Amino acid sequence: MSIPSSDEQSKNHGKVFGKLWDSIHGGYFSNKEVADHMVSAALSRINPLSPPAAIADLGGGTGFVLKELAARLNTLQIRLINIDTSSSQLSVSAAGQICTIHCPVEGITRETLLSENGTLLFIMRFVLHYFGRDGIENALLHIRRQMRPGECFIHQTACFEATAHAALLNELFRSAGLDKWFPSVHELSGILSASGFTQALIKDMPALPVTSRDFAERYDISDKKLLEIDQNIRARYGDVPGVPGVFESNGREFTFYLHCRIFISKAV
Repeated sequence: MSIPSSDEQSKNHGKVFGKLWDSIHGGYFSNKEVADHMVSAALSRINPLSPPAAIADLGGGTGFVLKELAARLNTLQIRLINIDTSSSQLSVSAAGQICTIHCPVEGITRETLLSENGTLLFIMRFVLHYFGRDGIENALLHIRRQMRPGECFIHQTACFEATAHAALLNELFRSAGLDKWFPSVHELSGILSASGFTQALIKDMPALPVTSRDFAERYDISDKKLLEIDQNIRARYGDVPGVPGVFESNGREFTFYLHCRIFISKAV
């Protein structure tokens, strides 16, 4: 799947952008404690004596993670780059030492990011599921082609330990007319390996809770459609309360939980 040049125009990307993004889903994406897991993972791969020439955040949104990194790396000369298809997101991100590139993941090249010889570190948070089942391999292969052996790709990705739980979320999003795909941890590890990555570390993360109200607001889903989705999922996976910690319903509103992991993937 090719990400549109402007994700404000794609239902699959929702309609919450810019400053509103940091408040959606209970402020998950602007929560410093949550972001610190990604920041710490990135810092663990940066040698102060030989830092990367650039850190590129693929689908970096408002640049929250890069801003947190910038505060920790203020003594190091590292180019910080936020890459996103949303001009609204990038307008919030543009600040200080962070530069922005308005471009889809599949359009980015190493030459765009580095004007001279040096190492590159890719980071990404909650983006891979946007490519859908049919597009994730091509996206990962493109990312790998921009990297040299030994360089790292650190990503926080929605995935589930149980295949049945991944299937539940995939059915929920399909019911809403959204082309996203949530793999099991095992499936994602296999795809990463086939794309030229080894996994140096896989770390659990706090799940992202999404209420039916937030879901409806972000993707412009009607009350009638929400009720249909709720009934469909409960019919397939169990009545109230559903599957605790994955999908919970009171028969009127529901909450689902996007489980996720941080993968430190190394190019081979």
